[in-house]
Amino acid sequence: MPVTKGTAGSVVVAAIILILFFAPMLPFSVSSTVQVPATQTNTQNLMYISGVTIDPGYSVYRSAYIDAGRGVEYSVKASYNVDTYIFTSGEFSKYINQSSFVSVAERKEVSETRYGFLALINDTYYFVVYNPNTGFFGLGAKSVGLYSATSKVTEQATVMWNQTVTEQKYVSLFWILQNIGKT
Repeated sequence: MPVTKGTAGSVVVAAIILILFFAPMLPFSVSSTVQVPATQTNTQNLMYISGVTIDPGYSVYRSAYIDAGRGVEYSVKASYNVDTYIFTSGEFSKYINQSSFVSVAERKEVSETRYGFLALINDTYYFVVYNPNTGFFGLGAKSVGLYSATSKVTEQATVMWNQTVTEQKYVSLFWILQNIGKT
């Protein structure tokens, strides 16, 4: 059957419609930035003591200012049993003056220990290692070698990371022609 002028136009229109419906999908990328929460732990060393000999009945100590709400870890390793204390500044003053005191945390008669606490107030905290090995009227008194005494403070914070997400999307030529001019 010969193609006439009227049918040629119909064939072209049909071909265009077929191309539009069955045209390949055109790829494009969409990028967006999203905030992703993550927990981060920051650690700061407050003190380190090593290689010290503590005579019977004596103490060694270090101090550090700590903000309220921060977690603190204290660890001690010695050659023989010691008493370990953590004091606020007011309670440390009582300890030094041999008055009745209350420690924030303590471990007694230990040669190795690790413990912690949560600072409840902004203050200068004192980390004490005491040698209680005074013997009986001085007989049997022992000096103690302090191998290490360390303290560190930790703080957990939630931080927000910006992350760029790129998505690959596809659209048909037919969709593009339908939506030209629509905004």
